Amino acid sequence: MERDNKGAAMSTNKTVENDGDVLTFLEGVENSTRKADALRMLEMMTRGRSFRRQSQY
Repeated sequence: MERDNKGAAMSTNKTVENDGDVLTFLEGVENSTRKADALRMLEMMTRGRSFRRQSQY
């Protein structure tokens, strides 16, 4: 386990980047309502990928 600069144990992220295919993962969701929600969310996020981050000024 990693430690911070004061020696305390740090937790690790449960979600990590990988080479898995998102659509394949979502197709494996058994609950039909959750699957439909997840696929809709994927559609919205994919469509929104072209947005520009506004400056922080």
